[in-house]
Amino acid sequence: MKLRIDPPNPHLEIVHHHDERGVWATKGRRILFRPPDGSWSEIARFPRRVLKDLPIGVRLASRLLRLGKCNVYPTRSGRLLGIRGGVVYRFDGDEPVALFGIRGDCVMNRAIAETRDGSLFFGEYFTNPTLRRVRIHRVSPELDGHEVVYTFDSPRVYHVHAIHTDPHEPGRLWIPTGDFPGQCYLVEADESFETVQFRGDGSQLWRMVGVLFQRDRICWITDSHLETNRVVTMDRASGELTVHGERDASTWYAAETSDGVYLGTTTVEPGAGIATDQSRIIVSRDGVSWQAVAGFEKDSWPMRGFGFGALHLPSGRYSSSSFWVTGEGVKGFDGTSRHCSLETSAA
Repeated sequence: MKLRIDPPNPHLEIVHHHDERGVWATKGRRILFRPPDGSWSEIARFPRRVLKDLPIGVRLASRLLRLGKCNVYPTRSGRLLGIRGGVVYRFDGDEPVALFGIRGDCVMNRAIAETRDGSLFFGEYFTNPTLRRVRIHRVSPELDGHEVVYTFDSPRVYHVHAIHTDPHEPGRLWIPTGDFPGQCYLVEADESFETVQFRGDGSQLWRMVGVLFQRDRICWITDSHLETNRVVTMDRASGELTVHGERDASTWYAAETSDGVYLGTTTVEPGAGIATDQSRIIVSRDGVSWQAVAGFEKDSWPMRGFGFGALHLPSGRYSSSSFWVTGEGVKGFDGTSRHCSLETSAA
């Protein structure tokens, strides 16, 4: 497979969501939208945070202060949810309405699950050295109500990486947690959280962010800076794991495209599990055999303070011939997003 990557768009710091309705992105506080075959326009802004948002136009300051960290999620019904600075917002038109606070600035990309009735679920993702209890939040379909539906007892979970809906088992949620030995699980739950099952033994083999769902098995690539990373599948019926191979870096994000291609992105971070200085875009036909189609070298700024070298995929449903990747801390791709097209005819 061959990847075509368009030049970086300096006006798009993060692309958050992409589906048949269009593309949603942010640049600092600004929320941007582009409909199919249309042009970008500003549709709303997050509230300004006094003092912290003053150097928003300086990229290195933005990286150091984590100013760009936020989430934007458009619901199927057309409502817009945003998270920034630890506050969850509903946007009424272009007007932000603060709903509630969470631990951490925001959640990871592709970390919000929208269930059959339109409810949104996400777990808290934050640096948690004192092992505070980690909560899972539910927001009502109209974005006018909120409840904490589940709380992980400390110290079993450090934080939540994402919540994923299961396309083959409607009503089923899968929740990867991390990060350290004894804290890594793939938690299975129903939408009411009346039944919660911890899959795994807490080891790095069960540490993941992105999850790929097939009818008979669940696939992932581990997200470990501590140990060699591996390609893993879990049999749905038996729960048995199969390790298919090793990778030289952690993988944060994975997505299945509308035309049946699997996409992934790898991260450069400190640790024994990282044996490369490149963040890569990787692709697969089966979720097991992966091919790198692009790589970007980590930039010279130190990871402690200025962030890892990472590539991010948006949420939503998009094809392999038209998708977006956001770069962070990599040469020629930092603080911007690029449109990509995968040519799969040779595969």
